[in-house]
Amino acid sequence: MRYKIMVKGAAYKAARTAKLYTAQIYRAVSIKLIITLPDGTPLSGQTVNINSTNMATGLTGQVILTGDMGLTAKLHIVYSTTYTADVDVTYVADASYTVALEEHVTAGSVTVSEWAFGSTSSYAKKPYTLVVPPVVTVVKMTGSKYRSSTRIKAGYVGTNGEAIQHGDVEIAYLTYGSSTFEKYVGVTPGETYTIYGRNVAADATIEWSDAINAHAVDVTI
Repeated sequence: MRYKIMVKGAAYKAARTAKLYTAQIYRAVSIKLIITLPDGTPLSGQTVNINSTNMATGLTGQVILTGDMGLTAKLHIVYSTTYTADVDVTYVADASYTVALEEHVTAGSVTVSEWAFGSTSSYAKKPYTLVVPPVVTVVKMTGSKYRSSTRIKAGYVGTNGEAIQHGDVEIAYLTYGSSTFEKYVGVTPGETYTIYGRNVAADATIEWSDAINAHAVDVTI
């Protein structure tokens, strides 16, 4: 059973200690969070998760939290999977915190098998269609040679089609002296790209994450 003690209109909580009949009294106070999107727009009438508890925001993005007076806490706030924020708060009467959410990349990757073929032609390439996820501005491309042979032309990854030998934007070119590549490629969120390749092993990958987004680019397509 829980009890609260009212003193001059203020709510307090009673807690037992190891000494029988000795009580410690804590005053319960409320603080306000004002949650906004990255552009400063209030997150009005939405569900957010604060330290694993779902709560609803008000018209101005406000959420009211109650805790023991003087308590400090670290709050982790999540909205719609990709928006998060962390804030340190202290429970002091009428304290207010404005919290700006940050949009993060949902990490992911794809494996590209289309480029796993060898050819004696410098112009032979096969396409792969990449749809860039939201928020992603940099992708990491890695791969290795499919085969090594003097009869097979070097491996290639780029944005041109079959008409020209190398291309509009060359991402990686695996000559006979190089067998692997790792490239950070600048892209536009939501854009669809056709990327061509040849003589690249079937386990070539394209990845994205927060860390990759922050990496310097080798080439932009």
